[in-house]
Amino acid sequence: MSSRSSKRGSFNEVRDLDAAKQYDSERFAKSRRMQRLDAWEQNFANLVFRYYAQGDQGEILDMPCGNGRFYPNFQKAKRLYLIDYAPTMLEALVEKYPDAAKWEPRQGDILDIPLEDGCVDVAFCMRLFHHISEPEKRQRALSELARVSRKYVALSFYNTATWRYWRKRLRGKTPSGYAVKLSTFCEEAAAAGLHLVCKHPTISIVEQQRNLIFEKTSPS
Repeated sequence: MSSRSSKRGSFNEVRDLDAAKQYDSERFAKSRRMQRLDAWEQNFANLVFRYYAQGDQGEILDMPCGNGRFYPNFQKAKRLYLIDYAPTMLEALVEKYPDAAKWEPRQGDILDIPLEDGCVDVAFCMRLFHHISEPEKRQRALSELARVSRKYVALSFYNTATWRYWRKRLRGKTPSGYAVKLSTFCEEAAAAGLHLVCKHPTISIVEQQRNLIFEKTSPS
């Protein structure tokens, strides 16, 4: 299997269709650690769907949707918006889950989401923010997610206050992804009109990734 990647700003784009098809299985099935992370993220998606998106009565944005890793979690929503920057991911999504075509998956940029204001109950954004190094782009992305949501934004980011991050730093290695302090990320979210209501899990000192749910301070 061949794979190629390019960057637009700070965002990775999987351009090869075969790589897009195998993205989740290649990434999350190779080690017990990644399998645990996958289970953790799947549980987070289920939590979001059941308690924050109102289950099958909810309207959800999944961006970036990739090749449909969370499609089974959200497919029973009242309305599901599936958006990704990489057209190959969208093609892989529909090939993997043909019924996803009914939601009309579309290409889009997190800095300019092609949706109307307040069109979803939850804007869900997993494994994207650790690709963004510039604070102003994180701020723009957070503002866009808040704009299209009526109430909640659920996302992940990489936290500096973790064993994995500091172990690499102390060994003179570069930690993977762009990590920031939780307080810094929450300040950026607050500037976008969001306040933190849930950490999943509540305490995490090992993995860099944190899953968070924000509520709009002035819901649409």
